[in-house]
Amino acid sequence: EIGVRLVGSEMCIRDRVIDMRHKIICIDRMCGSGGKEIGRLVSKKLGIGFHDSNLLELAKEHGGITSSSLDDSDEKATNPFYYKLIYEGNENVKQEQPATEMLFHLQSAVIQQIAKEEDSVIVGRCADFILKDDDVDILSVFITAPLADRITREMDVDDMNETQAKKFIRKMDMRRKNYYNYFTKGDWGKKNTYDLILNSSKLGVEGTVDILCSLYRNFMGQ
Repeated sequence: EIGVRLVGSEMCIRDRVIDMRHKIICIDRMCGSGGKEIGRLVSKKLGIGFHDSNLLELAKEHGGITSSSLDDSDEKATNPFYYKLIYEGNENVKQEQPATEMLFHLQSAVIQQIAKEEDSVIVGRCADFILKDDDVDILSVFITAPLADRITREMDVDDMNETQAKKFIRKMDMRRKNYYNYFTKGDWGKKNTYDLILNSSKLGVEGTVDILCSLYRNFMGQ
């Protein structure tokens, strides 16, 4: 539920506290639903930060990792039967961890620092879970769309045929589900996990962007 109603001096005190808290829109998404594009457009329209794939490089920088050893571990669950250990990095890195675990912890630290410094849209990376106990105002959103529409979008955006697009979508959705459920012990894509689930096919990209911008302006922080 967004918003808490208070009156009198309690409202004044609460407003002063809230003004110091940053607002973070955490977007999770089905592959082909346009979640990344929606997040970027929301950040542009609101004039706030946008973080997605750049979180990999920020995490590596935070950990003092200059090689490409973490590059294929972004948004992936740890495979208990096969994983690679990383033996590099600075004092922010716990050594001898699987690459997926190391990257998750480095990205968590980066996401928490971002939330202390600016209002932002953050796509994926379990940001809603990472920030749930921090002193920030979060709106967690899941972007969905019918499979047929997502296949069409992937065919257009990534120049795939229908078979390739369907295979890619199934692979990415399973990867994101496994990743989110592994690190959060939550339930990826289910309504009880998020504040809001939006169908980008019914609303359109611009309509989805408008709803998120309206919630940011009118309800978050209230």
